[in-house]
Amino acid sequence: MISSGMSLVVQPTAPPTRSAARAVFEMNLCKYATNRDLSSLYQDGQARAAQLHFILCTAQ
Repeated sequence: MISSGMSLVVQPTAPPTRSAARAVFEMNLCKYATNRDLSSLYQDGQARAAQLHFILCTAQ
């Protein structure tokens, strides 16, 4: 649209919008960090359980 000569109007965002966007961004970072840690925990747990001849059951 801009390449065809139309103008682009930008407005500042309201503080509540910025706060909400920041909170969502931080939640996603938290989610990915938690998932990564859980993944390594399950891998370590399975490796240790296999060495001890236990079967580790995880709910899916």
